[in-house]
Amino acid sequence: MNIINWKLKIKIVMKNRIVKKILRIIFLVLVGAAVVGTFYFLWKKAQPVITMYEVVTPKRDSVETKTVATGKVEPRDEVLIKPQMSGIISELLKEAGHGEGRRDYCKDQGNP
Repeated sequence: MNIINWKLKIKIVMKNRIVKKILRIIFLVLVGAAVVGTFYFLWKKAQPVITMYEVVTPKRDSVETKTVATGKVEPRDEVLIKPQMSGIISELLKEAGHGEGRRDYCKDQGNP
């Protein structure tokens, strides 16, 4: 009985060793593939880019001026409409860009 248990333990230990060895080999292969892949990626990225130019024959034509601008448009002067008394502004009597006079009213205070 004791000999059977001993042989069973040896088989289990041998299976564990084989499994560990196989897992170690798989792990090393994956690490090696990652290292090789990294070197290949860096080598490929370091290669010079070949630029192709189009050859055009000259001809007489008009000159076009084009400008590309990025950003946002902001007004020079900005007027904030803040009523002195509380209520709802029902209608604005001025349009954007109209000048402002001394006695011009900017709002009509409808009936509250």
